[in-house]
Amino acid sequence: MMLSAQTFMGRVLVILVFLLSIGSLIIYFINCAFPVEHFQSFTDHTLAIDMSFNAFFLFYFGLRFMAANNKLRFWLELNSIVDFFTIPPVCVSYYLKRNWLGLRFLRALRLLELPKILLFLKITRTSHSIKLSRLLAVVLSTWLTAAGFIHLVENSGDPWLHRQNSQSLSYFDCLYLTMVTMSTVGFGDVVTKTSLGRIFMVFFIIAGLVLFANFIPEIVDIVGGNQQYQDSYKVVRGRKYIVVCGDITLESVTAFLRNFLAQDTGDICTEIVFLGEALPSLELETVFKCYSAYTTFFHGSALNYKDLKRVVMGSADACLILADTCSSDPYVEDTSNIMRALSVKNHYPKMRVIIQIIESHKKVYLANIPNWDWRRGDSIVCLAELKLGFIAQSCLVPGLSTLLRSLFIRQKSTKVSPSLVKRKGLRNRKVFEGNDYKVITHWLSNDFVDMTFPDVCRLCFVKLDLVLLAIEFRSGVHENSILVNPSAQIKLHRNTMGFFIAKSKVEVKRTAAIAIEEDSNALLDSTGMFHWCKAVPLEQAVLKHQGQTTSPLHDHIVVCVFGDANSTLIGLRNFVMPLRASNFTYQELKDIVFVGSLEYMKREWKFIQNFPKLLLFPGSALSCADLRAVNIRYCTMCTILSSNQRASTNPTLVDTESILATLNIRSMQFKCKSAAGDATSNVQFIDHHISNNSRIPKQELYLATTFSSGAIFSDSFLDSLLSTTYRNHHVLALLQTLVTGGTSPELEEQLAEKNMLCGSFSNITYMAPRARCKLALMPLSKRLLTDSQNSFGDIYCKALDLFGILCFGLYRLTEEPNPYKNRGAIARPPSDFKMLPTDMLFCVVPFSTTASNDLSVCEEDLSPRRHQSHMDSSIKQNEVRL
Repeated sequence: MMLSAQTFMGRVLVILVFLLSIGSLIIYFINCAFPVEHFQSFTDHTLAIDMSFNAFFLFYFGLRFMAANNKLRFWLELNSIVDFFTIPPVCVSYYLKRNWLGLRFLRALRLLELPKILLFLKITRTSHSIKLSRLLAVVLSTWLTAAGFIHLVENSGDPWLHRQNSQSLSYFDCLYLTMVTMSTVGFGDVVTKTSLGRIFMVFFIIAGLVLFANFIPEIVDIVGGNQQYQDSYKVVRGRKYIVVCGDITLESVTAFLRNFLAQDTGDICTEIVFLGEALPSLELETVFKCYSAYTTFFHGSALNYKDLKRVVMGSADACLILADTCSSDPYVEDTSNIMRALSVKNHYPKMRVIIQIIESHKKVYLANIPNWDWRRGDSIVCLAELKLGFIAQSCLVPGLSTLLRSLFIRQKSTKVSPSLVKRKGLRNRKVFEGNDYKVITHWLSNDFVDMTFPDVCRLCFVKLDLVLLAIEFRSGVHENSILVNPSAQIKLHRNTMGFFIAKSKVEVKRTAAIAIEEDSNALLDSTGMFHWCKAVPLEQAVLKHQGQTTSPLHDHIVVCVFGDANSTLIGLRNFVMPLRASNFTYQELKDIVFVGSLEYMKREWKFIQNFPKLLLFPGSALSCADLRAVNIRYCTMCTILSSNQRASTNPTLVDTESILATLNIRSMQFKCKSAAGDATSNVQFIDHHISNNSRIPKQELYLATTFSSGAIFSDSFLDSLLSTTYRNHHVLALLQTLVTGGTSPELEEQLAEKNMLCGSFSNITYMAPRARCKLALMPLSKRLLTDSQNSFGDIYCKALDLFGILCFGLYRLTEEPNPYKNRGAIARPPSDFKMLPTDMLFCVVPFSTTASNDLSVCEEDLSPRRHQSHMDSSIKQNEVRL
């Protein structure tokens, strides 16, 4: 234990041996001043001192020999060889009272222990400093040892010639010769004359060349790089820059640059300053050099005020904090990023901060940070909340994740060949190329004041060919919130922000200058945003296997969960909340059946026990018997979720369970659809349309059938949101409103304090927040599609006028052969886009309309504008103004 330096005394002993070895080496350098290295008398006292050192080395050698487990291997260790060839010569010299250098130069090999000694003394702490110490130790020990051997053989001559070819070389001359040789300069002013010296130089030239060519450049890069990364950022007047900190690794930086620079905004005028707490690896340095025109790296921490001053944080346009999405400890990752945000806000209160976090219940801590203001653009990208929200909404609206990705994330234009379109069998090229339409925000014209949202929406579409999707509330019961397709009693006031689906900012700006020519079983939570019930004991929610099925389940949602008692929690509450939003009636709520490990579900149940219509079935999606037991044949959607804890370092094997479960469900040939959250690179195992000869590049696998149909959700979408939020933080707020079911600061604070929803038995008080629109996927009705030549523009206006339904996308069948009835999502089709009877519409449906109904059914219940009177009675004729 002591000899292995695991105790304090052991470390002291190892350090003492190293220091005495350096002392013995220094004595060797002093003795090398004698011109001849053979037997020679001396008058100094260095030999006595060296003898005392070697006596201690002999004692330490004996201790190591007794402690060695393998005695034979002990004699072959480097330190043993050094002692064997250095201790005996000193002892003989001391006995004969004569000075003989011999192989004492091998003490230089003790310098290889330098990195370990520096670690014991806590002098080297970072990976780069440790690497630098190792490189220097190898170079110095090799250099000094080679010079010592040359010094020995050249001053002694060849033994078989009796010193006839010896020459007098000082140790400094030998150092000079070896350095000139290693550096491949070779002046030739100092050369070896002995045969032993020349034979040694033949091998040393090869080894020295490799050593010099590999180690010296690395030493220069480490020393020069450290100084470079410690500099301060120089602000260029007129050029914006952002500071990115947090998880600065090769994977996170590559993903961020790919998403940030893929925004087709023309020339890149925003510089990216990375502030990393660890020096970049060689691979990451290569990435920074490739993007050196608009990226700069600095070594430091956002928790250190001096480092924040070095990157001139006060002048930055925004501070973006990246999270390690694959962290094995989300709690530590989130708290670290929250502390970084707190540090930035404490020193620069007006700085705009955009932060990524993994777990949704950490959002409340950010809201408590002083000077945190969403109006200034401070934003939170919660990965778990958005990911599970997307998957949950896809259970009700298949293909929604693909559609929203197209609308919210800007990507480089992709040219798709006609042969690829024909091979993939889609009716319209736009499914592959993607539309140029994106969600853009702009202030509405003040001429819209006192107009209803349906009137403004129709006017923008007819006159400007723009789809107005939502507006931002600034007063009333919906203060500081975004309302999607509000009812007719919502009227606009001055300076209202609108969310448009358009191609460019130029098109949206036209709205600012337009001139208008005048012409009840449900129990809700305390915020009124979600359905609530009294806590259901786990035992009552567990289904027991009875024959082939457990119960007459029908039109339900099956959620296959992979996890065990030690897995990281997925956060199923973020999945359930969008499916239990109060804008669905109680009758519209679908039963949700979780299939998975009971030990894992016990850990999640306390967070979801207050939501109605939740059931548990202990089993596995890899078992066909368990799937049949939950009536998967009659479910409307099957979702596969897996804990984010990686069981394999191989990216291809990360999604093994999800892929096998998906293939297992498909093999049962049921009509239900499955949605899985798999990695982008692994879509090839699920999409049978992708072959080895496919021309779809790997980075554009979102063009695959599984992506276009919404059957696969990729985390790369969430990575892209950070760049999108920086350019327009209002877009993130709209996206959260669409997919989370409607969260609020009050709700987040309640969940953070109690980890559960609080109920309310008053339905009247919370009718206003409940009466909000919902997303739906609805087929066309005969009343809307009156002619085979009807276009999307005609359908858009009829649906808005007759039912108050806002359409913003299509879900179209692919061309035959299409045995699986696959569909592709088309975002914001052009106004003259021809409609087909089999098309389905992505809609924003009023609260009074059942999301699962056909539009033809709505005709029986709602006359034109009748939904307005229905809402009037619900809110007691109270007009809400914006």
